[in-house]
Amino acid sequence: MIKKDMIIDGILFKNPELEKVFKRFGIKCFGWGGAIYMTVEQAAQRYGINLDEILDELNNSLDKWIYIFNDKNLSYLTVKSY
Repeated sequence: MIKKDMIIDGILFKNPELEKVFKRFGIKCFGWGGAIYMTVEQAAQRYGINLDEILDELNNSLDKWIYIFNDKNLSYLTVKSY
């Protein structure tokens, strides 16, 4: 779950596919000294974004894992919701 006090760099390190969500909200500067070192809350304030909306979008866009059990092994599928 993505929370408002999480640093964007840490979020993108674990979930690089979420970069497109940040870009859709106008957060595009991920270089040195840019938004990448801000928390989600700081970036929302700086770019004039509704914090609840971006958090909802980020969390809804996370990969969803579905585990399939059978009698011999454990398999999984990744379901992406974009």
